[in-house]
Amino acid sequence: MRGDFSNSPPPKAHVPAPVPKVTPTPPPAKPVEKPLTEQEKELRDQEFIKDLYAEFLTGSLRIEFVPTAHYDYLKVKGLMKMSQQTTDQIREKARTDRINELKGSMAPADVKLLGLYQSGDLIGEGINDIGFLKMAKRLALIEFFTQLKARHETCVFNMPKPESC
Repeated sequence: MRGDFSNSPPPKAHVPAPVPKVTPTPPPAKPVEKPLTEQEKELRDQEFIKDLYAEFLTGSLRIEFVPTAHYDYLKVKGLMKMSQQTTDQIREKARTDRINELKGSMAPADVKLLGLYQSGDLIGEGINDIGFLKMAKRLALIEFFTQLKARHETCVFNMPKPESC
């Protein structure tokens, strides 16, 4: 009979196939790195600064990517010396650049800091502003590279001068 399903066998319950138990494979162990020696750190820092200078010479160095730690390194080594006039010019440019940077921000802390710059209430021309310090150090490093280039230096450090440092 059509439409009479009373005599049909009951449907079999769907039983999902058992999922095989998989034991996760642990990630490969990272090799234990030994800490760098002071000489290795020194060579690494010098190599990085040489690379920055090479980028500067080709015109591809972007100031926002200049690490400020290398300014500190060059200062400690006594390689970066600038006149008071140059220092003052860098400070003023850093202040102007920092204000322009803050103008583009919507963050409440940046808006407050911008207000302090504009009102002149910021102690020491922004010395307490980390962003100002980073900007000034980057500009000083660029000025240092500019001075090296003006002296036709191809390397930053007193090392043998191969064709490409």
